[in-house]
Formats: sequence, structure tokens, C-alpha cells
Amino acid sequence: MKQLLFAILTCGLLCACTAENDNSATGTQGSSGEGASISGELEAGCGMCIYQMAGVNGCKLAVKVGDKPLLVEGFQPKQMWYCQSAKKCDVEGKVEGDKFLATKVEPK
Repeated sequence: MKQLLFAILTCGLLCACTAENDNSATGTQGSSGEGASISGELEAGCGMCIYQMAGVNGCKLAVKVGDKPLLVEGFQPKQMWYCQSAKKCDVEGKVEGDKFLATKVEPK
């Protein structure tokens, strides 16, 4: 039983590590289209300070889905860690237009 569990976990990790767009998030993020659910590891940082997103005034959290940073909505970090540098984060949420509706963003 332990060997089966280990094999399943190893396979899952290998699949996550080879996910499209050089991130290990799973779900339908390859298209990064409307309603795409994402769960896994993505880069996150400040939309203005780190990603220089057009039209963003002030420090707002963004996650990078593929090569495109998306502003995060529905989640407010307790600390402003994201303005100094981009960090790998465990995220959960979905893409809606040019926004990422997050239920979880935890820096590693």
C-alpha cells in the first residue's frame, strides 16, 4: 500500500514539475483562458513594482500565469511581501478575463 501511494505521489510530482509554461501549477492554465482553474505553484509579485503592468497604480498583488501577470482579486495578503521581489507561491483560484480570482496565495 505504501509503495502504491509513493508511486502515485511521485507521478503527480513529475506531472506538476513538467507543467506547461515553466510553472508547476495544475489545472487548465495552459490556455490561461476565461474560467481556467489553477492550483499549484506560480510566481507572484507586485503588479506595479515587479511586473510594471500598464494602468496599475499602487501596490497590487499579481500572479504570473504563463508569461502574463494577472491582478489578484478576492484575496488580500496579510503582509506586503510582494513589492520587494517576485516569489514562488502556492495558489488556488481561477482566471476571469484579465484577473485571477484567488482563494489561496501563500508564499514559499
